[in-house]
Amino acid sequence: MPRFRFRIGGKTVLLPEGKHDVGRMPECWLVLDDDLVSRTHARIHVGVVDTDIEDLGSRNGTFVNGEKVVGRRALKDGDKIRIGRDLIAVLGIDTSQVAEDDDIRRTLAPGEDTRFPSLIGQLVEKSLRAGKIKDAERYALALSSQLVAARVPVTHPAADACNRCLIQLADKTSSGVWIDRLFKLYAAQSWIMANET
Repeated sequence: MPRFRFRIGGKTVLLPEGKHDVGRMPECWLVLDDDLVSRTHARIHVGVVDTDIEDLGSRNGTFVNGEKVVGRRALKDGDKIRIGRDLIAVLGIDTSQVAEDDDIRRTLAPGEDTRFPSLIGQLVEKSLRAGKIKDAERYALALSSQLVAARVPVTHPAADACNRCLIQLADKTSSGVWIDRLFKLYAAQSWIMANET
């Protein structure tokens, strides 16, 4: 099963399964502030088996390795996606890298490896603002699953991002499932809940 990371500027992220829009609209997963980019320019489809990119009828096109994308195109390790003036590198990872990443996540130090949780937290907030509850739930599950396997203090930025996501979801959905997940996370980590939580 191919899995990919996407390097955007100085950040590298592993996307969960689902559809991730790229464009100028604030609801997009990746917002590009570029006049060459359409409001909803392209969509990255992350599936169980394949990962594809689709141009959504953009004004200036989406390019992979210099070739214009027509419809959907499968992505592979080493591909370079150009949207407007921005370049996104597609990086393949194998199972040994995934296992190595999991080991790193289990021993997070304060301030380390905070990009992924922060980005997922932003995805949850954007999805909720756009009314995409199912997407927000999927992202929050990815984030809380990552933290259950990690050993981090409650003051770690990843813990803070997850806290906010689960509370926002509980508020928006009026479902106790998210509060239950929050308590389970605190119990698994042996964290003490602050009064303001």
